[in-house]
Formats: sequence, structure tokens, C-alpha cells
Amino acid sequence: MSNAMLKCSVALCFACAASLSAAFPFFWPAKGDIAPWAPTPTDHVTLSISDTYLECGLCSEGYPASSQVSRDSNVITVTVTWAPTGAGTPPSCVGCTFQVDLGALPIGQYTVNYLHVPNLPEPWLLSIGFTV
Repeated sequence: MSNAMLKCSVALCFACAASLSAAFPFFWPAKGDIAPWAPTPTDHVTLSISDTYLECGLCSEGYPASSQVSRDSNVITVTVTWAPTGAGTPPSCVGCTFQVDLGALPIGQYTVNYLHVPNLPEPWLLSIGFTV
């Protein structure tokens, strides 16, 4: 293969890869973890979340604006309201990582559900079980 054909093939590969990533952007599934990983009743339990404004990481233009924690027995629901980025707002983030303090919990088995609002067809993105 000649040098010119090789350069042309490499350029074509890069052009195709760029158009594929624009046509089929990657999706960012929410990920989460509990810290400490083996909490005791005296520890403050923290939920760490990695998520993005929209399902699509490349088209995300938002940030986590507020969070609300509610508890019904041993089920904890963390609702994070996402807002679009605009003038006077924090910068948007792709793969934002943030923490929510769940407080000290008594001994028991718990389930934490992460709810992302608005803009997603399936708002329940994550459910984590742990034991104190």
C-alpha cells in the first residue's frame, strides 16, 4: 500500500469515528456507592453519585441543582433535581460526581434509591442495598 493510500485510510477512519460518535452518542448510566463501605451506627453514611443531566453524556448541558433525602423505614430515597446550564448558573458537567449525606443510621438493612428529575423517561436510575 502506498504512503498516500495509507494516509487517506487513516483520515477516513478518523472521519468515520467522529461521525459515529456524533450520530450515536454514548449514554451515561448513573453509578453510585456508599461510604464507608461497612458503616456503623456512629458513622455518617454518604451516597456518592456519578450522573449527567441527560441520558446522553455528549449532549448534557446541566448540573445537579438540589437534592432531597427522604426515609420511609429502611428505604431511603434521594431525589436530585437537575437544571439546564444557563447564564449565571454553575457550569455543566458530563459525569458529575457529587455526594449526599444520609446521616448516621441505626443498625439494619437499607435500600437507597436515587431519583433523577426531570427529563428522563425512567427516573429511577440506581438502587443500592447496604447494612449498618
